[in-house]
Amino acid sequence: MEKNNSEKESLKIEDDQPSIFTKFWLIIRSNWLSITSALIICLITIVAVPIIYSIDKTVTKTNDTILSWNTRGITILNQQTLLEGTNNSIGIIKSLKFDSNDNLYLVDSTNHRIIKYDFIRFDLSLIFGYLNGSNGNDLYSLNSPNDIYLYLNQIFIVDTLNHRIINKISTLNEGIILFGTGQSGEQINELNQPMSITMDLNSNIYIADYGNNRIVQFNILTNQTNIYLKKDLTQIRNSYVLTPISIKYHLLTNSLVIGQELGYNVIRWKLNTTEWTLIAGSVSSELNGISRTLFNKICSIDIDDQINTFIADCQNQRIQYFQGDGTKGKTIAGVIQANGTNPYLFNQPISITFDSKKNLYVADSNNYRIQSFQRY
Repeated sequence: MEKNNSEKESLKIEDDQPSIFTKFWLIIRSNWLSITSALIICLITIVAVPIIYSIDKTVTKTNDTILSWNTRGITILNQQTLLEGTNNSIGIIKSLKFDSNDNLYLVDSTNHRIIKYDFIRFDLSLIFGYLNGSNGNDLYSLNSPNDIYLYLNQIFIVDTLNHRIINKISTLNEGIILFGTGQSGEQINELNQPMSITMDLNSNIYIADYGNNRIVQFNILTNQTNIYLKKDLTQIRNSYVLTPISIKYHLLTNSLVIGQELGYNVIRWKLNTTEWTLIAGSVSSELNGISRTLFNKICSIDIDDQINTFIADCQNQRIQYFQGDGTKGKTIAGVIQANGTNPYLFNQPISITFDSKKNLYVADSNNYRIQSFQRY
């Protein structure tokens, strides 16, 4: 009997003891402020430190002039704007360029043609390709062009899926193959889905050879070809490019400004050097995001005659402005990750350019329109 009573008392004592969960809860409740502070510090460390270390600390500025634009866009043309002599209009516009007379040229990748917009007649005219929008690989046609460079009376066309650069001279109906073989390849005279083109003052064109992860230099006078920044994973990250999608020659610094689509950054490569420096984005190409220094996907870039860089951060639905290398970006058009059809929003802004008055023009691709943002 005494034994049974002893066992009951023992069980009662055990029941009165707090469980491990209860003890843990009591500890948390009595120390909640310290624990919460520690968790916040850990979260900040995990998120912020990689971002901070992805930013090049070097900042380059040449002036303190801050440019500003109206954030409400004006539709210049859309699918109601017809191509002369037809009932069809624009598809997805991959590139926009103004000539010296402020005529606007558009690269219509969907319809495999180059067209020009007349600001007086408010219509479109065909420059190269076919009126019916068909593609091809002869000297009169294109296949998913992505960019152009205007040079004197010539237009250098990046004929992406024909893996070549076409020279359209104004006095000729057909094009001339300037570079490439028409077949994809990685030899010195071949291209693999070229995406963008630019030119320096020494008659060198530079091609963003996207599929080969390299920059091709070709002199249009001597036909000399060089390969630069070719992807090599055994080398340090700032010695090669990764998916170069947009390229511009910058006279002031004698450099190429290159947007790397899946490299999540924009870089500056001074000619005849072996390494690039960071303008904006992730230096390691491992981070994308929505902060002022990161991108989700770069579709195109533009520059001015100072040190300003403009970036179409297309999947973040915004245009970013960087007043110098290594600075924080400012959104000058669009709203972060908000797509729509109103004058303040985009749906995949793919290409950007400026007229002679520095008014901004954006190819709002999935809305099939060109938006203008007036400079203040």
